[in-house]
Amino acid sequence: MAAISETGAQLFARLGEKPSLARLNPKLIPPGLEPRPGDVVEVYGSSGSGKTELLLNLTAMCVLPEQWKGINIGGLGTSVVFVDTDHQFSMLRLFALLEHKVTNAIHQLKLRDNIEDHGKEKARTSCIRSECPDKNSDGIDQKGCVRQNPKVNVQCARRTTPSADQSTDDAHFSPPSEEEVEAFIKACLKRLYIVKIASSNQLVITLHSLESLLASQCDISVLMLDSVSAFYWLDRMKGDGAHHQGVNQKLAFTILSRLVQDYHLVLFATKAALVAKQPQNEFWSRLDSASETDCSHRTSSSTSSLKLSTEHHEFMGQEWTKLVTHRLVLEQRDHMTSDGPISSFLSVLKHKTSGNIYSCQFTIDQQGIQDGR
Repeated sequence: MAAISETGAQLFARLGEKPSLARLNPKLIPPGLEPRPGDVVEVYGSSGSGKTELLLNLTAMCVLPEQWKGINIGGLGTSVVFVDTDHQFSMLRLFALLEHKVTNAIHQLKLRDNIEDHGKEKARTSCIRSECPDKNSDGIDQKGCVRQNPKVNVQCARRTTPSADQSTDDAHFSPPSEEEVEAFIKACLKRLYIVKIASSNQLVITLHSLESLLASQCDISVLMLDSVSAFYWLDRMKGDGAHHQGVNQKLAFTILSRLVQDYHLVLFATKAALVAKQPQNEFWSRLDSASETDCSHRTSSSTSSLKLSTEHHEFMGQEWTKLVTHRLVLEQRDHMTSDGPISSFLSVLKHKTSGNIYSCQFTIDQQGIQDGR
């Protein structure tokens, strides 16, 4: 439960409307399966499967606004709390992702502006030629037309000289400078709160202290946890093993559940595939049948033949299992091409309540997550 005594800002932070995450990453999380406030998305996979990279890409889209200086960036403009327990967070990588997304949006606007200007210039030239052709019906050239018919010359001059309104509409897009882009990215990063954790005890204490931040910053709508399994083996080696581990896990998951529900957050938490298991349970049986019958949630027909070899194996206990509403399983695959070895990534997203399953293939480069090749 939330604190009995709270300010109006704290009440608004708990009950205020949070932005939709439908545009967060339609490639991996399609509309209709996007998490809603109060949901928990588990990102599961072995080392190198792109879990932290996925969180950084999602964080970049969250802190970026939808528009800036008339540039359509497509972000959500919401604040994020990033809890780093695996010490894999890279500010340089996040800054690079933000810079690529902003510069790509600027490039797209410049390209569109050039195409529109070319179309307007072509239409204006065609209009002028129709009023003042190279040769009239008597075979007199354009100069003769101008000399013999000054009225037409005035009409042509009026068409070639844009009015005040036209000059405004036809003005070229002036891209922001590198200094302006850098200042804008730094302003976006003010929406990010980073917390680094070194032990499960510190995780429990920190999660308790996060409530004051969530209550005072009502625009925080996403909580990232990388990773929820970071202290699994360390806690098992302490004291009486499983008992000590279970106590800390239960405390942490209880606090997470309360924060997510009371403050209408969406929690993205990575979990490493610490134990391999053969695919024999219902989840993978449904995945096999979905690959043959359900193509409505797939980006292309080629994904229907893809199947992950990494099966989810639960080892965090029932407290965590009850929290998870979406499970995203990631796997890396290496391919040899004429240009050399490349890596692609597969993902399977399952909504636990509805049972809907969505799979896709993607790649990761300097600009972030890209469509599969």
